[in-house]
Amino acid sequence: MRAVAQIIACDIHPLNNVSPLSYLRHTLKADQSAIQEWYRHWIVTGFEAVERLIRPAPYAFGPHVTVADICIVPQVANARRFNVPLDRFPGILAVDAAAARLSAFDAARPDLQPDAA
Repeated sequence: MRAVAQIIACDIHPLNNVSPLSYLRHTLKADQSAIQEWYRHWIVTGFEAVERLIRPAPYAFGPHVTVADICIVPQVANARRFNVPLDRFPGILAVDAAAARLSAFDAARPDLQPDAA
């Protein structure tokens, strides 16, 4: 569980956060296509590792929500926001679908937040 959480929190998320993307755009003068490829690369690389570790039943490691699920769900939302293809990750998608049926996860969706654009 901690390994999955750390892959997302330490390997995927920091590289795809606003400040690195801004650095790519403004300092390195990367165009939107290059930035999208950067984003996609780190999501796919991380999700490949996560997919191998999880055993959805229905959550990442069985019948109870863990820190792994809490990290997976928002990263899936970000991947979708940036149009990263996720069909290669059926386990991750199953975890996301299971979590979406829980009111706490549903209420936390980014599009439901008061500051959502």
